[in-house]
Amino acid sequence: GGGGGGGGGGGGGGLVVYSCEDGSVRAVDPRTGGEAWVLRHEQRLGLLQSWVAGGGGAWLAAGSSTGHVALWDVRYSLRLSSWREPARGRILSMAYASQPAGSAAAGPLLLLGGASGLTSGWVLGEAIPRPALVLQPAGIPD
Repeated sequence: GGGGGGGGGGGGGGLVVYSCEDGSVRAVDPRTGGEAWVLRHEQRLGLLQSWVAGGGGAWLAAGSSTGHVALWDVRYSLRLSSWREPARGRILSMAYASQPAGSAAAGPLLLLGGASGLTSGWVLGEAIPRPALVLQPAGIPD
């Protein structure tokens, strides 16, 4: 199906990354015009709205219109995990952040910005990503 909306991120190696209405995320190498990889996302979990790559382009996380997040190892087109953001709202933005040296939490952080106004941080690098922080702007009810 046709092209979907998009968020930031890359995919490493100068690839062009885009999402499709069929629920897939695809990467094309503009030098060859060939498809580098395809990641499949279940349409019932919402339209992919935003994505971010990390780990030198080894993984990609994508967030949906229904608050679902999927984390893939793009080297093997393997979905590593998926979960739902607690506010269950549209995920509008995503960012990858390294933990400060000496931090109690191991692994990188995946930051999610949602339509609810909340920003949540998830620790990656464990079997199941776990919430590490929630930032709530003043004036937004609990």
